[in-house]
Formats: sequence, structure tokens, C-alpha cells
Amino acid sequence: LDAGYAVLTSCYGSWVPDDADGWKLHGLYPLLGFQDETPIGAISLWAWAIQRLLDAAETCDEIDSSNILVAGHSRLGKAALWAAANDPRIGAVLANNSGCGGTAPAAHKVGETLEQMARDYPHWTIPARQGSATKLSFDQHHLVSLVAPRSVYVACAREDLWSDPMGSYLALREASRCWEASVAGDWNWPPMQEVWQQFGKVHNGPLGYHLRPG
Repeated sequence: LDAGYAVLTSCYGSWVPDDADGWKLHGLYPLLGFQDETPIGAISLWAWAIQRLLDAAETCDEIDSSNILVAGHSRLGKAALWAAANDPRIGAVLANNSGCGGTAPAAHKVGETLEQMARDYPHWTIPARQGSATKLSFDQHHLVSLVAPRSVYVACAREDLWSDPMGSYLALREASRCWEASVAGDWNWPPMQEVWQQFGKVHNGPLGYHLRPG
């Protein structure tokens, strides 16, 4: 607070239980009147909850609601990205170890796959009707691109291969084309191998990435 920041936090499990068997019984799903066949998953509902926190921020005179960053880790990194893609009030998003369904591309076959995520966490998303995710014409860099021209910061950990840290870097680099066209500057994305070997930190305009040990 002394530095001029306010922080709002809320437990995602209070909005939607992270339980494949019980997520429809408590929280937002019954509160919003959804039925068994409603085409929605927990990640979208968590993203919706983040947007409601923004609504709350707008009621606080002490908070500059025009200058908001949303942050999330792992499954909440996915939700933070989806919230930012859908809500222009979010000026910046920090996705930490967001992995599959977050910043890690399905086409980069490292770590968790969309098929594994759907099997282990079937309540998170709407299952694909047919076909392989790797054959789709879009991937996670398109999700990141939806936040343009606002700020995106991707944080990863070297030993968390399940969340594919290098794939996340490649997705951010690919998505950066949506920023480069309108943001002047000397854009430089080092080779993936260099970032991996040096625990790299990369900053280009409103985009940033780092790979930490551990």
C-alpha cells in the first residue's frame, strides 16, 4: 500500500470447487442457474470470477480501476489469460506456469497435453468433440494475441517441464507479431536454447518472459 498498490485476492475454490464430481453442486454453477448440459467449464467460470473482482475494484475510491493487472498461477494462470482476453479493463496479465491450456502450445509436444488435461480435469474445459488438438488451425499463441495491445508477462520454471516453459516462450514470441506492428522498438527474441541455458529474462515493449531455476 505504501508503494501505491492495492491487492485483491480470492480463493478460486470458493467460486467453483476444483472437483470433477462436485463442481456443479456448489458455487457459480448453481448460483448462475446452469443446467447439466450448459457448455461451460471451471476455467471459464474462474475467469468470470476474476472479472467480478474487477467490478468490486471499481467500487473502491482508493483503487485506480483503469490500471489493473491480473495474475494467476497454474490453472489460475489459464483463467487469468482467458479473463484478460475477454475483458479490456485488464491492462496487464501475469501468467505464471500456466502450461497446457495457458501459454503452452499443443503443437509443442512437451509436458501435459490437452487430452491429458481433459482426462484428469474434465471439469476445466469443454471436451473436444473429435480430432486431435495438435491438428487444429489455432493454438495458445492465439490466446495470448487476444490480449494485444495490452501487456503480457509469462513466467516459467525450468524444472516444471509439465507446463512446458520453452513452449510458452515460443508462444509469446509468435504472439508478439500482434504487438510489433503497432509498438515501435528494437524487438529481440533470443533463440530458445539461449533462454534455456541462461535462465533467460526477455523484455520487449509490453511483453516479458522469464525462466527461473527450480
